[in-house]
Amino acid sequence: MDWIGIVGGPSLFIAKDVLHLWSGVGDIEAAKNGEYLDVEDTLASGKCHYEVACRVDQLIGLNGWNKEFTIDLLREKYCLIAVTACGFDLEYEEYIEVEVIPGLYQVATLIYKPNNSTSMYLHRLMKIEDPI
Repeated sequence: MDWIGIVGGPSLFIAKDVLHLWSGVGDIEAAKNGEYLDVEDTLASGKCHYEVACRVDQLIGLNGWNKEFTIDLLREKYCLIAVTACGFDLEYEEYIEVEVIPGLYQVATLIYKPNNSTSMYLHRLMKIEDPI
């Protein structure tokens, strides 16, 4: 099983062909040019993509397999990264590349937390077959 270690922040599932536009905790405008520029306040509105991701107030899953939502995946290649990571410079970042058959998927999450210092989020994509 592939996995990535993320300390305290949310994760991001993003199409591989637009990953280079993700600024993480860096400046959004600089990322458009493939450059990293520190942001003084990573939670200041509109300065970095990390802040945008932190606005999401729903957790995907609580306990057990929770079917959260459906998503239409239009591309074949995606990446799962920490939202703090800079999408155009992944040399020192952990990430998982995922290939899918484009279509509608149901997303479910299982959270395993055996103690206060250890937890794992397992995300499952299940393709919803086209009706005949």
